Amino acid sequence: MKISDIDVKTRLDLLDLPQKAADAVIWRNADQYADCFTVDAVWDPRPLGPSAIDGGRDKIREAFTQFWSGLDYALQGILSVRIIAFDGKEAKLRTYLMEYGRAKGSDQAPMGFGMYEDLCVIEDGQWRMRLHKLTPLYFGSSDWLNPMFLNCPPA
Repeated sequence: MKISDIDVKTRLDLLDLPQKAADAVIWRNADQYADCFTVDAVWDPRPLGPSAIDGGRDKIREAFTQFWSGLDYALQGILSVRIIAFDGKEAKLRTYLMEYGRAKGSDQAPMGFGMYEDLCVIEDGQWRMRLHKLTPLYFGSSDWLNPMFLNCPPA
């Protein structure tokens, strides 16, 4: 499959879906976040969340609101979105992102880099995620004054 073989509207709709979800995280918009999912969707943020949220859009909206109730802020930035499979009825996306946030009452603001793997289908005339599964690549200190890796020689 070549991405250029997918019609432009479908391709843009698919590539926009993770952006819509990340924007909802930044603006605490549970309805917009839930609208990214099918009625029978599964959101799997493990190990950052205690379990997968299985029960569709309504349960995902509830879980999103519950996660946000414990945060001062959260930011997500999309680094890259790839369509890795497409057959006209289903699409698989791989989204690399960074996230930064702080729990209420904490003086720590950890950051993470990860990958979401999404199984997308058309529901009610639009592409939505049936599965949104996180694979964390890094989660920890965001102390840039003490870099873990710096690709330049010290001054």
